[in-house]
Amino acid sequence: MVKNERQTGKFQPVGGVYKLKSNEKTELKNLFHVMDDNKVPIDESSRNDYRLRMENRYLRKFVKRFDRKADRENISNLSREFKEELIQKGILDWNQIQYRVCGRHMTELSFGQHFQIYELLLADIVELILTERQQNDLERLMQQENPNYYFATEEEIVSLGIDTNRQKLNESIADHSIKILEETEGKLMNISNRGKVYTVNL
Repeated sequence: MVKNERQTGKFQPVGGVYKLKSNEKTELKNLFHVMDDNKVPIDESSRNDYRLRMENRYLRKFVKRFDRKADRENISNLSREFKEELIQKGILDWNQIQYRVCGRHMTELSFGQHFQIYELLLADIVELILTERQQNDLERLMQQENPNYYFATEEEIVSLGIDTNRQKLNESIADHSIKILEETEGKLMNISNRGKVYTVNL
């Protein structure tokens, strides 16, 4: 898990928000009158994020378009986030990764306590398929302490990093991290490329 870039102090799975491409923002404005999400400051890191605000009446059509026509980053190439969070920070020096698509986690439309707005959150979940060399690299990293990453157990993820036995009572793991656990895969939504394996260069 890597340290959250937004200064929450919590660790979370590698990955983030899909990016819009070419004229997608203009298309979405024309179709659904979308607005930028002003709850997260727009900077070089968040520019063109597929994190948007719109009226509820457009939401169903928006979600349908997300998979069918949206001009955006796609699950077939998740190299950008991996490079930004692990390669460019010098944590790993891999030049290629392979992963399997597990499915999609999508919440109900509900009022979010963090940003005090109604939210629909969508996350595509993948499983990294390691080569022997990559497995060895990760085992070496596990022996080192680094403030930018953390190897968490299932129990730590479920408890958000809280350990009452050691009186470690501050949450250190983001609450959405539970989506990546193997035991939750059966609850993920089916998407067209579920089970497909992709190999991408970094």
